[in-house]
Amino acid sequence: MRLGLGGKGIFCLIFALLFFALGRGGADTFIIDRIEGNVAVIEWEGGHFHLPKELLAKNAKEGDILKITIEVDPQSTKDRLKKMEDLLEFDE
Repeated sequence: MRLGLGGKGIFCLIFALLFFALGRGGADTFIIDRIEGNVAVIEWEGGHFHLPKELLAKNAKEGDILKITIEVDPQSTKDRLKKMEDLLEFDE
């Protein structure tokens, strides 16, 4: 399945899926259920999701448990918001 997202777009999509799927933005248990071509199917308590294989460690294989932690980066968030505000001002 091709979503037409660039490099940063796919990372944003994965972040959003994981963050909202976890609900709290913390850590949980994730298992590599299977690898289908360039996509890893990850199983967790809430179901399954797909992750590009290239984001996994090179030695990751089916059955491995992944440790995924999601943190908010306040400085990057602030910088991005400033950049977006600057772009909006430029368009006016």
